[in-house]
Amino acid sequence: MSSSAPRFRTLFLSCLVLSCLTTACASTSRAPLPGDAGPRVAVVPSATPDRGGGRKVDPAGEKDRAERTSSLPGGRSGPSSGAVAASWRPLLERLRSDGLGGQEYTAYFRGLADYSPQPMGTKIKELFTNAFLRRPTPATKGPVTPLKARIYHKVVTEAAREKCAAYLAQHREIFTGTEKEYGIPREIIVALLYLETRLGEYLGTANAFWTLACMAAAVEPEQVEAGIADLPLNESHTDWLRRALNSKSAWAYKELKALLVYCRSNDTDPRALTGSVYGAIGLCQFMPSNILPYGRDGDGDGRVDLFSPGDAIPSVAKYLSRHGWGKDLSPDQQRIVLRRYNNLMTYANTILTLAESVRTGVLQSAPPDIAPESLV
Repeated sequence: MSSSAPRFRTLFLSCLVLSCLTTACASTSRAPLPGDAGPRVAVVPSATPDRGGGRKVDPAGEKDRAERTSSLPGGRSGPSSGAVAASWRPLLERLRSDGLGGQEYTAYFRGLADYSPQPMGTKIKELFTNAFLRRPTPATKGPVTPLKARIYHKVVTEAAREKCAAYLAQHREIFTGTEKEYGIPREIIVALLYLETRLGEYLGTANAFWTLACMAAAVEPEQVEAGIADLPLNESHTDWLRRALNSKSAWAYKELKALLVYCRSNDTDPRALTGSVYGAIGLCQFMPSNILPYGRDGDGDGRVDLFSPGDAIPSVAKYLSRHGWGKDLSPDQQRIVLRRYNNLMTYANTILTLAESVRTGVLQSAPPDIAPESLV
């Protein structure tokens, strides 16, 4: 670490102390957020049935939500906790200025775990590594697999193929209707869902609402100091860090607003939503801003529940359709569409390979347009 790093950290800590003192003083004089009515969104009652393997919810919806939030990192801090942490008040005021200041939105923050620098720190570490620490890939001996043929081999397995085939059989009616409506092969959809969440077995370990709120609130370097303490930062990185924070906090704020509006319209407690490290939710791992344009109420219960196969399956199909999937696409055109979901060639290749394995019933080792023998 450079000799200037200690001075940089001393400056960070000094700013942090000043920030804490300022926040403490402001919070003692600031009036409580009023419960004025914000823009109303239609509320749809929580559904009772399981809807094809989704999360089971009791008629009131509260028992299930309380049980799930009690174990979520960043979720509700306790069943009897009703206070809004002081760290969330600046964010709440910002939301109120954007029209999300009604009592119903404020209530989502009651009992929410306090702000943490960890979510934004995770993102900053990733960006810093890519920008300053990534080393060139060392030369390898022997033939190198072309980028257009690379797949995640530990994903495309016989067990994965069998699990996808069983999932197609279990939800045959949903896949048949979706395929008829959008023209997306069912094998493509099930392979994508498997790659994203192992067909719902892994939905993330954090609370999506808390994660996005933490990232949206992290607008100053001192707010993430504790989350990036192990990075070799120095004064030369100050401008880069501020730009990264401005960009990612603005992105997270947009996603947070989309999540809150979605939860309000679906009568869903955001403190009960599991999510990825950056706030993606559901079997299909949609970011909240994708729910309104691409989410589908496939089972007709009046709600878009991406944790339910009945809604997640047609939502994936709608997304792919809107991004260019059509009849008679070449493999390269299919890759282009799949990379709109995740911009990695290996991601698209893996979906194509697993989908072909499911379609044929024979495990494949490369995308269907790549002859396996050409890789030897």
